[in-house]
Amino acid sequence: MPMIYLYVEVLANIRQANLYASLETHKNEHTKIDIASDKKTITVSHDGESASIYLPTEIGGTAEVSIPVDRGKEMSVRLELADIMNMPCVGNTTGDEAPWAANDLSPNTQLRCRDCKTEILTNELPLQFKALPSEHWAEMMDIWHCHRPQDIEPSQGEDARQAADSKGYGASTKLKAAAGIAFVDTASFLFAEQSCKDVQTHNSELHCATCKALLGAIDVSAEGWRLYKSSLSLRPSPTAEWQSFPPEIFISSQLLSLIGSSAARKFIIHPHDDTKQGLLIWVFNPDMRYSSSRRSELVVRALKIFYQNAEDPQKLLDEHQASFEELPLPASVFDSLKNVLIESTEFLPPSARKFQDWTIGLIDRYERNSSDGLKYFDDVTHNVIERSGD
Repeated sequence: MPMIYLYVEVLANIRQANLYASLETHKNEHTKIDIASDKKTITVSHDGESASIYLPTEIGGTAEVSIPVDRGKEMSVRLELADIMNMPCVGNTTGDEAPWAANDLSPNTQLRCRDCKTEILTNELPLQFKALPSEHWAEMMDIWHCHRPQDIEPSQGEDARQAADSKGYGASTKLKAAAGIAFVDTASFLFAEQSCKDVQTHNSELHCATCKALLGAIDVSAEGWRLYKSSLSLRPSPTAEWQSFPPEIFISSQLLSLIGSSAARKFIIHPHDDTKQGLLIWVFNPDMRYSSSRRSELVVRALKIFYQNAEDPQKLLDEHQASFEELPLPASVFDSLKNVLIESTEFLPPSARKFQDWTIGLIDRYERNSSDGLKYFDDVTHNVIERSGD
């Protein structure tokens, strides 16, 4: 166990960073904090040991840092940042960017089970990937159409009804899966059944025919199969590498999408078909960067989360419907989220783990690097790069 543990939280909106240092013994006159000449590397020295941590941009002002005078085992220092515009994606705090957006994929895209690598697309028809509209798209019709036609009366005839349907505002209009088309949202793909192979149905669930892993669910309303991105690995083109992401990357994308569409910051998350257990989530900061000496030398983009266990999510939803948005998840994805939050709390400094009745945690968020394409850090964003033929 190292004697020195460092954690830095970047507060881009106020151009500052909080540095926390936890020590095994009380700090003394030999404890010091040094900033390297590049003004991006911070080193803390104590009792003959040292630890370093990195920032995504330079520290402003002088390279001297005063250490608090108390003799505790933990210290925190606020640092001024020089130029936050050097950090990618500054200002895009609630973008709902997610891995494998429709415009990233080609007709030659391949999908397979993440666990056993069984391919699940028939490739009989070249697939056209299209962005799936918001689940509230029908409710937004009045906003989309400045002059929405009145309901079609029977006396207006079949031609008038078909014209309304073709423009998306007919009474019978609804999204349906179609052969040759793959609809894409933040966390799933929607396929027609005939586009898939080696997938078995069990009740309303979809499982890999080889390893029986859960792949998705039957979408009755869309008359198709909805496959979860977190259960899949994907190759955008025959020459590209196979890619997969952990469930929390897609969960953070879902939360950001909901924040953008509903302006909500508090969510009740629970497993599908189970409202007896859940989590109450408060997205306190949708866009922060941190670095932890317990994880990696690199800086991670994340959501700062306040969370509590919710013993009866349905009761909370019934009593506070206007206060919370609901986010049901597959049971395995829900369990993964709980584990990620608990683990992230453990690598926060002890003084930064609680706020009133809330426990504080972090969920990594997906980030696209405009100059380098997709940014993959195995030990930071948890992205798994699988090479063809593995």
